Amino acid sequence: MDLRRGAQTAVDKVMLSLVQRKREITTSEKIVQVATISTNDDTHAQMVEFDKPPVLLSEKISLLQGILPSLEAGAQARRPLVVIAEDVDGEALAAYILNKLRGQLQVACVKAPGFGDNRKSILGDLAILTGGNVFTDELDIKLERATPDLLGSSGSITITKADAIFLNGKGSKDAIAARSEQIRAVAIDPTTSDCDRMKLSG
Repeated sequence: MDLRRGAQTAVDKVMLSLVQRKREITTSEKIVQVATISTNDDTHAQMVEFDKPPVLLSEKISLLQGILPSLEAGAQARRPLVVIAEDVDGEALAAYILNKLRGQLQVACVKAPGFGDNRKSILGDLAILTGGNVFTDELDIKLERATPDLLGSSGSITITKADAIFLNGKGSKDAIAARSEQIRAVAIDPTTSDCDRMKLSG
């Protein structure tokens, strides 16, 4: 309870500070300046590599209370946390930034690719690959109830501005093989549209 109150207080302060300090960005030069500051003046720093990180797969994440269990899981594992979600904003984004600034836990947030049902399918595939679960109201798997065993994992994850590469996902080999065979079957099915076939191959 103390951890939650402390995190909430810290996030409230960060949100207030951000609102007070915000400046309108109206030129491309200012955008470049902000991006350079964000990368510690290293304009080439466009990639992160994590070894054996816990992986959180979710729909949109906004509330602090939803991410505390996953932050605690990452801290317990003493590993960086990779978050792949439809979007991350509000209190949740502030908390991730605060953790990074304080050096408490490395967190990388990746926007889940695709749209609609295609995005859901991709998140489901990542769950199979990493052995995790997709936190979604539709399946009644709540972020607030996240435990380490519900998160996925991978031997390594390399993240760039365009891609996220997973190596040695910790999912069941049988489940991965079954899903791969299912995808191949759909890809060669003559009734599959070219658009859907491109989604499967990409």
